Amino acid sequence: MMEMTPLTDSRDNDHDTHPPIPQSEASSKKEKEPLAVRKSRRSIWLDSWLFECIALAFSIACFIAIVIVLLIYDGKRQPDMANGLTLNTIISVLATGCKSALVLVISESISQLKWPWFQNPTQSQNQLVTIQKFDAASRGPLGSFMMIIHHRAQSIVSFGAAIIVLLLAFDPFMQQLLTYPVRPIISQDSTASTPQRLAHLPLEQDSTSASSSSWDSALAQALWTNGDFTVIPQCSSGNCTWDIFSSVSVCSRCEDVTSTIKFDCESPLPSVNDVKKAFNISCYIYLPGGIPPHV
Repeated sequence: MMEMTPLTDSRDNDHDTHPPIPQSEASSKKEKEPLAVRKSRRSIWLDSWLFECIALAFSIACFIAIVIVLLIYDGKRQPDMANGLTLNTIISVLATGCKSALVLVISESISQLKWPWFQNPTQSQNQLVTIQKFDAASRGPLGSFMMIIHHRAQSIVSFGAAIIVLLLAFDPFMQQLLTYPVRPIISQDSTASTPQRLAHLPLEQDSTSASSSSWDSALAQALWTNGDFTVIPQCSSGNCTWDIFSSVSVCSRCEDVTSTIKFDCESPLPSVNDVKKAFNISCYIYLPGGIPPHV
């Protein structure tokens, strides 16, 4: 037969008789303060507009950066950047950041505007349908366009939806800002020259100088032919400009000099009575002033 021995407390009276604190309770006291801090930090992001304000500031900063980049490189040559980077890439990245942050702010605003919209007693009907339209407007341009039609563009929600629709053209518009027209620039290592005569010193009539003969030939050609005497400059680049300069030129004036011209024919001209048939005779015509003859 088994006997049951009662359990007795074997602790001495000198020991503390208070019951021990459970370990889980002690750890909860240690974690209470950090948990409250985490909840406070989370509420700052979820229960306030801090994140949206930061996104809006980022969007404005990207837009200002686009303006600064365009002002710096306006009217200048296309820069040669490292790793094949171009201005189009920089503008595209900044435009994407600006647009994305702005869409985030507007979408969150539309999502939050549905709650005060429902507080209006006149909007108590079809609330589920209206919720769907608000959510669709916060997701993309199509829902925003339908929201504009639903509200007939008469509410602040329609204004935000219109911005989302207009942002579809934001990226193409930013890319259109950059153009690379061909413009003339000053070349430092090119040369350009054009003939200029400062004075004309005619030589004697019996001179055999090459300059005298070339002058007489040019003068005769100008008088008796219909040639083009445009001065052709020497230009290494194909597009040279210079300031206006003066050069010796010849002015023309028409006068009747029939009485002063001199004929020099190879043979005497026949008299009128001797002319019985057609004939050809070469004659030189000398104009006054020593102008070369013309046959």
